[in-house]
Amino acid sequence: MSTITDCIQIIRKLPPSNLKKNINGNFYIIKGLTNLIYEDDNLLNEFLQKIDQPLEIMEDEYGAYIKSEFNRDGNSFRSPISNNYTPEMTDGILPSQEIRDLEIKFNKIFQNYTRLYYSDSAISSVYVWGISDQIKDGMVVSILIKNSKFILIKVFLKIRIREEIGTA
Repeated sequence: MSTITDCIQIIRKLPPSNLKKNINGNFYIIKGLTNLIYEDDNLLNEFLQKIDQPLEIMEDEYGAYIKSEFNRDGNSFRSPISNNYTPEMTDGILPSQEIRDLEIKFNKIFQNYTRLYYSDSAISSVYVWGISDQIKDGMVVSILIKNSKFILIKVFLKIRIREEIGTA
């Protein structure tokens, strides 16, 4: 078996209430295996993508947002509000300006929707990334909403922008 498979099998047998502690390798049973994973970014990314983690709220100076697999790059998370990574990283992947403009609009729309439909304490985050450098080729949109009672995650895998044909 691979290191990833071993770690996933161990994580699944541990109490879900300690998931974050277990993933961080503080639990003595998996410490040796997770140290191997944390030394290799590719193994770490593969491991984190294969286990379900609870959504957490992060804050930067611009506001609160939801951290998830959709805004993670290594150990840093990109804010859909400021477009900055926490902890700071200089070589993080950022959306093109065209995609970023859409992301800002989606976040404003879903922030209003979340507050009106759920509550003032609910938080939403929308992450958008392109399939290629051209927005016309399509994009992926991830919508996350979290409040004290539930979590909503919607991912639209491919949205294509159609060019409208004008009629004269």
